[in-house]
Amino acid sequence: MTRALNFLLILVQGLFLLGLGLSIWPGYLDELAFWGVIFLFVNPIIRWSVLGIVLIVIGLIIRQAMRKRGVRRRAIATLAWILIASGFITGKIPLRIAFQLSKPAFTAAISQPPTDESFPQQLGIYRVLDIERFPVGDVYFRTTKGGFLAPTYYGFAYQPDATSNPYGEGFQANPLTSDWYLYIYNVSWEF
Repeated sequence: MTRALNFLLILVQGLFLLGLGLSIWPGYLDELAFWGVIFLFVNPIIRWSVLGIVLIVIGLIIRQAMRKRGVRRRAIATLAWILIASGFITGKIPLRIAFQLSKPAFTAAISQPPTDESFPQQLGIYRVLDIERFPVGDVYFRTTKGGFLAPTYYGFAYQPDATSNPYGEGFQANPLTSDWYLYIYNVSWEF
């Protein structure tokens, strides 16, 4: 029982490590969460089975943690890891670090005159699907396309103009550095 519980705790830590890794790319965790929710709620048997397993595992962890000192330490370490990883993901720290490492490539792409380049192209660690330049001076680098029925675009924006948003409703820009923003654009279907 203790080996299985230790394995489970390590598995949870590994899943949060995977989450930290995926949070480097804009939109990947959002898409993973969307499809995970769809998968769980489409089939009631899967939903209740997963919920039951989660509750049983939580009960076993609590019961074992109260009995054995080594398991208690591992459970506390796992809880600490979950809190730290969640804080890093929420604060977009891995994304900010990765973008800082790729920022020189993005800055170089801004200073280059627009051409009919073939896409996708690699800028730092990011695969850029499209670059849009607007007369006001804002430049948008689309890195991810997601969504199910209505597409959602994720990427980086250089000095986006809040007063003349080129995309309209569904556009959201969150600051990364002084001139750089992380953007999400949800295309809404109008009938």
